[in-house]
Amino acid sequence: MAVFPEKGSLSLSKEVLSQWFLPHEVLHVTEMNAGQSGSTVVRICARPSTSKNGISQSDDLESADQPCFALKSFSSGSTPERVVWLHELLLTIGLHHKRLVPQPIKTLDGRSFVRDSRGMLWELCEWMQGTAVVSPSHAQCVAGAESLARVHLSAALYSKPFPGSDGSLGIVRRQNQIQKLFADSDRWDRFAVHANSEQQAIASLAHDAATILRSCTRSEINRFVLLKGVELWSSPQAVWRDIWSDHMLFQEDVVCGIIDHHAAGIDTVAADIARLFGSWIGATNDESPEAWSVMLEAYASRRPLTSRERSLVCLYDSSGVMLGLDHWFRWTLDENRLFPNWAFVLSRIQKSISRLPSAIEVLSRSQ
Repeated sequence: MAVFPEKGSLSLSKEVLSQWFLPHEVLHVTEMNAGQSGSTVVRICARPSTSKNGISQSDDLESADQPCFALKSFSSGSTPERVVWLHELLLTIGLHHKRLVPQPIKTLDGRSFVRDSRGMLWELCEWMQGTAVVSPSHAQCVAGAESLARVHLSAALYSKPFPGSDGSLGIVRRQNQIQKLFADSDRWDRFAVHANSEQQAIASLAHDAATILRSCTRSEINRFVLLKGVELWSSPQAVWRDIWSDHMLFQEDVVCGIIDHHAAGIDTVAADIARLFGSWIGATNDESPEAWSVMLEAYASRRPLTSRERSLVCLYDSSGVMLGLDHWFRWTLDENRLFPNWAFVLSRIQKSISRLPSAIEVLSRSQ
């Protein structure tokens, strides 16, 4: 097996690649930007060797008709049981919509994942074509909403319990998190105090966000925190959980792939709807009911939404704005995490702050 290029961290993947590819195959590997997940993602294009010694020049390895794959590591806390659950979910969705979600590739001995010498788990899936769209057109919004509904209908057919899940919906956990956030409204200011020179831009945004947060009274946010029982009930099922603008791929107005399934789990479909639609709304700064209505009605044309699910979409979206900011400020200012693209981080924080006042308003109207 010849691998090009043989440099950097890519050479570490050879022991893993040998589990899927035969010795006579020539591989061209390209390490990709994995966003903020921390996983290693490698694009692999493979073909049988045509040279006498099994080695070809790397500059002519890629062609339009050769198969390409995504080799990706799982986070350090992932278990084999979780990986099997994820892959069975993909296969279930793939029975109905194979071209919408990546399909796992079996190893030479029939497994869907590999554990390397360091204990890291890896998978190989089909490479999904297409481009993510930050600010989609009306036609793309409709197509994206309909595709998400199709995925949810198929995912609902997979009923295997999620490993380690207690069955509670994410919105209940968010209530507890937001209650703690409002009980400590100076939290973001404290993070900003210790910012170094490179973190000043984010520290300034943290001060701005903290000022907005303190403008909301405890009694207003308690309307959301105190919701319980039937007010929050929605039938749980397998959902993507990390579906947002970067993870839905288009070719013109056609959805050709939904990627990054590692966060999938059990929740309500409202969680996915809020995350995807909210990422598009945040990019266009169009918070109008009409903008949401276009996407919700397109989704409902394929999978009807109950009134409770529609209400939960609003709660997931608004609570997600607040908790997303808390995550970013903690990661960047308190834990000093490093990210490959700081411009992207700043952009995400700025967009969330622009939506923070309306998010607080929605939660304060909860009933």
